[in-house]
Amino acid sequence: MKRDIPLAFSEITHLEKQAKRNNSELEPLNAFYPAVNDAVMKVFETWNQAQSYSSRRDGFAKELDMRIDPAFKFHTRNLADLLEELPSRAKKAKEALSHYKQASRRLGPVNGLFNRSWSHSTWDNTHTECSTNSEGDTDCWTVCDSTDHTFTYRNQYGEAASKELTKTLKAQPVVEYSESFIIAKKTEADGEYAAEKSRRKTEYIKAGEALIYANSWYQVNVFNTNNPGIEHGWKHLHKDNKDWAKAKGTARSRSYNTMCGMSHPGPAEYQVADGALRTGTSVKNGIDRILEGLDYVESQAPVLRQKTDELIGIVLDGEEGSTRKTSREVLGIANKMYQKNFPAGWNTAAVRPSVMAMGILLGCAIGSLAGAGIDYGGKRFGWWNTNW
Repeated sequence: MKRDIPLAFSEITHLEKQAKRNNSELEPLNAFYPAVNDAVMKVFETWNQAQSYSSRRDGFAKELDMRIDPAFKFHTRNLADLLEELPSRAKKAKEALSHYKQASRRLGPVNGLFNRSWSHSTWDNTHTECSTNSEGDTDCWTVCDSTDHTFTYRNQYGEAASKELTKTLKAQPVVEYSESFIIAKKTEADGEYAAEKSRRKTEYIKAGEALIYANSWYQVNVFNTNNPGIEHGWKHLHKDNKDWAKAKGTARSRSYNTMCGMSHPGPAEYQVADGALRTGTSVKNGIDRILEGLDYVESQAPVLRQKTDELIGIVLDGEEGSTRKTSREVLGIANKMYQKNFPAGWNTAAVRPSVMAMGILLGCAIGSLAGAGIDYGGKRFGWWNTNW
């Protein structure tokens, strides 16, 4: 029997009730990530249950129909409701992070100028040695003597990088965002059963373990795993900017000779510029990963709904189409939606064994929400403000 995709529902209804008791609503990211998690989990749960059918693809369509049809609605939201809500939730999350998008746009030119301000090339100095044996056969080979490293500085780009970074940091001195994330304090039987069954557990999971599964969306969502580095990196860019403003005054092209194959860190001025480039690139990449997840959900949630309707139509209504192709499209969109927003989460690929990408549950004490090293860092350095 094929392995199931591991399931972990967020108990989003409980999260909304907790917020309501505090006379508030879930904040944008707190409303977005659990909804994305639960939407794709419903798709994966449907695929798991389709194993009991003689034709898994036909079963997939029939199970999807029951999660779309309001006549079979047993929970506050069915799959159709979640897919309908996701674009607006993504839009609100993007609005909350609009300053992140602006920061990413500004860093593009900055990183490009730093990248062009220096170049590093190497050249191996070699000579040929030969040996002739007693039979007169000659064998020759190349011997490397040393390596030349040339660091070439382009002043116009170095000056422009300094001006552009100064302008960027003046426009946005700080890039940060935080929410008082509300996470589940209890789990329902349906969610517990889904987690148990999809992992082929032979015993009932305990309450603490069930909470770990339910709150895994919080532990591994792309915002929480990238934002500490973004905020720290942006602060570090202020130091990089000051260091480069000083270093560029003595920057010039330089060459060094090392033992063959050895690396060289380059002149101090190069190291400062390279450090600024690395920081800026890391910050921009982190922001872009977050925004890509939001963009994908906003654009693809309607497509996912369309593809589920197509599959249902092919199987139940006899419409033309390929169940193989459409099933793969439904699973592919759901999987990509999950991986873009929870890249450190469960392995949700339907064709591979169900394991956790980062093993966030390994070594967890029951009752603890510390699943991964990222949570250790979050608690130690106070990255996240969580409403328990």
